[in-house]
Amino acid sequence: MTNAVIAVVVASTGAAFAQGPVQPADSAAEHDAAVVPAGQTVVNAPPSDDAAVGDYRQPNWSARRRFPTTRVYVVPANAVIFEYWTEVNTPFSAPEDTRVRSLFELELGLGHHLQLDIYLRTQFQNAVFELESERVELRWAFADWGVVPGNPTLYVEWLRSNSGVMSGEVKLLLGGNLAPGWYWGANASFERELWGPTQANEYRVTGAVAHTLIDAKASLGAELQATLVDARPHRGAFTQLEVLLGPSLQYRPLPRVTLNLVWLFGVGGERAAAADPLPVGAVMQPMLVMAAQL
Repeated sequence: MTNAVIAVVVASTGAAFAQGPVQPADSAAEHDAAVVPAGQTVVNAPPSDDAAVGDYRQPNWSARRRFPTTRVYVVPANAVIFEYWTEVNTPFSAPEDTRVRSLFELELGLGHHLQLDIYLRTQFQNAVFELESERVELRWAFADWGVVPGNPTLYVEWLRSNSGVMSGEVKLLLGGNLAPGWYWGANASFERELWGPTQANEYRVTGAVAHTLIDAKASLGAELQATLVDARPHRGAFTQLEVLLGPSLQYRPLPRVTLNLVWLFGVGGERAAAADPLPVGAVMQPMLVMAAQL
């Protein structure tokens, strides 16, 4: 009897070795952890710039701001991002008129292709520091990423300036992938003062392109911004002109922290009235945007 039991055990063991080791279906994670050398920690790498993320299946590069001058699409649902901006505008002909603006912004992904932004902007110029404006912005993307060419997104903004005049802005946002590691954006906007004797209009177009240098870490690009301003009763006789172009760089020191720098150069000028000559001179405008996903 004992010999029979031993024979059955040996036969069963041989069959098990022939089939190979059997693990429970839910033990894969435990098995992976078991093969990690002692003293080492497994860190999940951030998704690739081109990897689809979020409910809208958008590429990872579009889930945060890439271009300071140009907005693209909306942030993913439930995303909360805080941004701090510094913009320095220096006319070469009158460096004493250098304008420094700071912007504090909170971005909220509302879901349903919606995004809400709340801004506070300050300004320092000619030895005067002031609260320049408060702004509220709402975006709506027409569809999930890639469904409509250019991923069009409608942007509307309400603005109250320090002068007390309120303005409204409407903007069309476009953007997409040109090829793996290459992406672009373009905006067309119209802003008008809602009341006042002049009711100034601002017309602006922007464009940008960038290429990944180190995936999920660094990218290099270029941006263009052109702005015209006119006022009643001289529509089309522009009182302000600015055309700027320059390189841009994005660096992510941490997965949830982003630094964007764009250094624009070009020409610009401003006149008090449409009948005055429009002086045009060289302008430099660097912008730094620091963002953290909360």
